[in-house]
Amino acid sequence: EAAPIDALRQRFGRLNRTGRPIDARGAVMMPKLRADKSLDEVDPDPIYGTSDLACWNFLEATAIAGERSDGKKRVATRVCDFGTNAMSAAIAARFGADAAGFAGCITPAKDAPCLLPAYVDILAQTNPAPAIEPELSLFLHGVGSENAEVSICFRSDLPPRPDQEASEPARAVAMRKLSEYFEVLPPVSSECLPARIGAVARWLRGASGNGSDLPVGDDGAAALPQGWQDSGSEARLALLVRAPSRGGEPQWMTSSSTLQPGDVLVVSVEAVAHDHEGAERSSAAGLAVPNWDALGVVPSSDDWHSDDRADEAWARDRSESRVRLHSSVLQALSATTGVPLPGAITAGGVAEWDAVERETWAGPLQTWVAALLESAAVRAEGPARRTTEALAAALVGGRGLRVAPHPAGGLVFSRPMRVATDGVPPALVLPTELSCGGAPLEAHCAGVALLARQFAAALSLPRDIIDAMHDAGLWHDLGKADGRFQAMLRGGVGFGPLLAKSLSSSANVPQAVAATGWPRGGRHEALSLAAVSASACLHDKFADLSMHLIATHHGWARPFLPPFEAALEGLDASLHGCQISIYPEQLQLPDARTADRFWHVVDAYGAWGIAFLEAVFRLADARRSEAEELAANSDSMRCAEVSR
Repeated sequence: EAAPIDALRQRFGRLNRTGRPIDARGAVMMPKLRADKSLDEVDPDPIYGTSDLACWNFLEATAIAGERSDGKKRVATRVCDFGTNAMSAAIAARFGADAAGFAGCITPAKDAPCLLPAYVDILAQTNPAPAIEPELSLFLHGVGSENAEVSICFRSDLPPRPDQEASEPARAVAMRKLSEYFEVLPPVSSECLPARIGAVARWLRGASGNGSDLPVGDDGAAALPQGWQDSGSEARLALLVRAPSRGGEPQWMTSSSTLQPGDVLVVSVEAVAHDHEGAERSSAAGLAVPNWDALGVVPSSDDWHSDDRADEAWARDRSESRVRLHSSVLQALSATTGVPLPGAITAGGVAEWDAVERETWAGPLQTWVAALLESAAVRAEGPARRTTEALAAALVGGRGLRVAPHPAGGLVFSRPMRVATDGVPPALVLPTELSCGGAPLEAHCAGVALLARQFAAALSLPRDIIDAMHDAGLWHDLGKADGRFQAMLRGGVGFGPLLAKSLSSSANVPQAVAATGWPRGGRHEALSLAAVSASACLHDKFADLSMHLIATHHGWARPFLPPFEAALEGLDASLHGCQISIYPEQLQLPDARTADRFWHVVDAYGAWGIAFLEAVFRLADARRSEAEELAANSDSMRCAEVSR
């Protein structure tokens, strides 16, 4: 979509973030009615003013003739090179010393408050976040801006919201289910659509159109026209959830006045059906019709279940094949394909499925999936085919498959997808030997240490920082040597070499996890810190940085770790040639020293600097884990082929 030159350059940079040797292309579009007008007569865009049209005129003037293929023939087109050097040269050639002319092509700047050091200190505390924070939209969009956005996605499997008359214990259980839902199924960027916060507030209030003609009340929200009966707003709020952010908890929406810039709103697809039914009633009564166009989001009326794109987005953003065995998902698949669910699979029955007692449901489900694979909707390329293939692969089982309970009833199967490694530096393709259904702890830690050292050296970081990252990599998962954690990785049964993670479907089954005694919400980083402190295995010169990287490698400890609500057990492990034996009384769980260390490294490296070092270390951990999961997935796919 046409935008100022600075915005377009940023967007084109996203086409090839990793610098792969590909021909990255995009298209810039503008409505003809706007493109044909002059800067003097065009209506200013609410965000960009006239700078989008000025940039369009610049691109038209600098584009060169080219061509592309539409699949059948070559089509003439006009091409602009958005490479960094090429675009800078085109700007210089076009505008030269004409600063005013170039200024007309960039996003209009607005006055914003100064980012004071106290604000930086608050914003640096990312997990858990402070109760009160500076309003980021002031710094991003300027004072008085109405351009702040929220993101919207659609889900068909949200846990039910408790009635207003529900008891306090029932409401607490419902809130726990909602929190668990977003732990297992968090929204990802490619399933979310941006919408201006004012438009969302007007939609929630039931206003029609884009709201530009509605008066604005003292609270900054659009006032409703006289005679408007807002029959839809309560139903919309009842089906809307604010996803958790910055360590917070999810919330059921109760009022549009609580919307904040940057919120991720999860809409139940039931709201789509409700709005289309309500629109018919309102239109028949001669009233304005509340519509989704106000958001720039137009879900389907006759196929509303297809608006849930969570699994597709997960595969795209996280390179993970995932399928939800939830009644709404299975019913949607049945409706799309025309293949009825067998009697053995009922909506109530799905909610009772258990990963341990697989034999009670796997047979009927496999029979149904076999029928799906023969349907026309699945044979054609599309969401139904991808969902069915993911479901079929999950039923095959094998290494790499993970099973988690669905908080709203049912199960969630996930498996890492194989991705092409062409052009990936050899350092990322690590040894792939796996054993005992998982990744050995010593090999995982050594691999992370090696990658952290390589990444830090490639960035020309100082030697002390490189050594600190290497030390952190060697010991960052030492807390996983806890016997309860090892039992959890093995599904609650069996013994063997220490594992860093399980790559089999038997792990993370709720009953097995509960039987191990590992506390709900317990963080292995807390035990890693305690064990590292007791064993004195770090170099004193940079121990603070190493311990901070260990504490934060999953995003916590900025500045606090969550409490570890369980009795301490000793550790007995042999890693990297060292025998580590620690008695329970030698372990001290992280306390205020973790926060003190956080502020120490912030002072030493800066708020942005320490975040950068954490990102480098976490990337090393992520790349090593990806290599292990892809290796396990490769073995699993070979087993699946043999079984077929």
